[in-house]
Amino acid sequence: MRKWFLTRFLLLILCLASSLAAAEKKAPAKPAAGLLDDFDVYVQRVMQEWKVPGAAIAIVKDGKVVVSKSYGLRDVKNNLPVTDQTLFPIASITKSFTVATLGTLASEGKLDWDKPVREYLPDFRLYDDVLTARVTPRDLVTHRTGLPRHDATWYRSGLTREEMYARLRYLEPNRDLRREFQYNNLMFMTAGYLAGKLAGSTWEDAVTARIFQPLGMRSSGFNFGESFKSATDVAHPYRKDDKEVAHEAPIYPGDPALGPAGAIVSNLTDMTQYLLMYLNRGKHDDHQIISEANIRQMISPQMVMRSSDLDPEIGYAHYGMGLFVTTYRGHKFVQHGGNLDGFSLLISFLPDDNIGSVVLLNMEGSSLREVLAYNINDRMLGLEPVDWNKRQHDRYLAFKKSDDEAREKNYVPRRDNTQFSHSIDEYVGEYSNPAYGTVAITRAANDRDLKISYHTLQSTAQHWHYDVWRVPHDPLDLLQETEIMFLTDWEGNISSLTSSLEPNVKDIVFTRMPDRRMRERSFLEPLAGVYQVADFKFVVAVRADNILTVTLPNQKVWELEPLRGATFAVKGENGLTLDFKHNQEGQVTEFSLNQAGSSSVYKKTQ
Repeated sequence: MRKWFLTRFLLLILCLASSLAAAEKKAPAKPAAGLLDDFDVYVQRVMQEWKVPGAAIAIVKDGKVVVSKSYGLRDVKNNLPVTDQTLFPIASITKSFTVATLGTLASEGKLDWDKPVREYLPDFRLYDDVLTARVTPRDLVTHRTGLPRHDATWYRSGLTREEMYARLRYLEPNRDLRREFQYNNLMFMTAGYLAGKLAGSTWEDAVTARIFQPLGMRSSGFNFGESFKSATDVAHPYRKDDKEVAHEAPIYPGDPALGPAGAIVSNLTDMTQYLLMYLNRGKHDDHQIISEANIRQMISPQMVMRSSDLDPEIGYAHYGMGLFVTTYRGHKFVQHGGNLDGFSLLISFLPDDNIGSVVLLNMEGSSLREVLAYNINDRMLGLEPVDWNKRQHDRYLAFKKSDDEAREKNYVPRRDNTQFSHSIDEYVGEYSNPAYGTVAITRAANDRDLKISYHTLQSTAQHWHYDVWRVPHDPLDLLQETEIMFLTDWEGNISSLTSSLEPNVKDIVFTRMPDRRMRERSFLEPLAGVYQVADFKFVVAVRADNILTVTLPNQKVWELEPLRGATFAVKGENGLTLDFKHNQEGQVTEFSLNQAGSSSVYKKTQ
């Protein structure tokens, strides 16, 4: 899992590196005639070089569609071509739809971008009260709330939007509000949740009514998993292995919670209409869908990003509202990409030049989308072309070589010839975190490895060293290179596991959950009875809600919380536990009362 998110982070850096450099002055234009003469040949050549099966590309200029063409295959196995109707998941390009929808609500007076979110969502809660009180809708859609990605909370979780929204309060920030750009899908989920509430419906219904229908985007929807099952013209996803061989990837089923951050499904025809709306200042067929004022805010810098001098053709980068804002060879350049399992997408435009493009690819993590968009910019601006293909492909190969070399040299830190501290069966169980959910650990076929189940993901972790297990490297395994470490409590029991699922905060701790049977009445009832020392009696009973209680001689009542086996913690009493004991016939005979390393025994008398 960590490797999966790291790969996407590096891709973002690679793809946006050119968006973080010093601006170049506008280059002189060449004559417009013949700018696209060899474009088809170029596209086919670079697709082959990047091993991309299929592509759909649109180019617009001055309100007209100059190119709308498809290349290659949407389905390699069945030799089916990409068409302008082929459905693709557009992933994070969805974010601009969410902002556009909020913009229509702002125009109706239902939203002020700079009022606290709490004024619209009274139950909105983040990690601390100060952050909760200050965050505005503008903060949500500009990646500046101070929260890092925390993507493992939602990816393939199957949670509803309401369930994920309720977990926001447990997510640790690592920066102050508005201090630093940090890409965050969960805040866009929250923005979409807000849009649905303000519209009196859902985010999906609001986008449909306010964006899809006015633009005539009749083929667009919100669930790629469902589209893949029902549509006849849909792109299949592909990813490459370590040997650069493309394989069809598992279908991403979609995460209902994160729809506003990346769920929209569309095709080239519909996306071209969406692009033209931006270049026409929010209008479509003389109908003002989004106000010019809100379009200006979306494509104006709202949050500065870190800069480098990697590509001199690209200017300083900023984030607008749902869109990245920079310059391309001296021309204002607005764009947003999308990455999803098996797909790479990009929408981009030069607003002052009335030029734009849409690039849809069915290959995961491919920088070809930028290569094509930049080449289109050069052609349509009449500039001497930059060899973006060579530059980006050389970088890609260099990163790959670096990763391969590190693996070959075994540079990942590891202590050899170590053993784990407990029997393998003692690690088996369920471990829970209030934000990240549940990790289930079971035994693998041998006596050293463990199977990990997290959300809908499953993999086998190999013993690495001491109490650390690691999923092996495999580009086709979404949990690849995930590491988990088990922790032992003062009594020598495995109490939790940790994993660096969000590297920008402390390791995420999953607390061991009690055995499920410890909530079952058939297990609890034999524990009930009277236990005593001398004339001090402790009365153990089972409540109607299957909670064990202990009534003390002074009539104080303890509520017991299941820990493990037949051991319970006393709620509200730090470190105080009761451990029920059975004889050889399985009958409960006594319990030990334990705290701070000392114990006393209470015999069962009734």
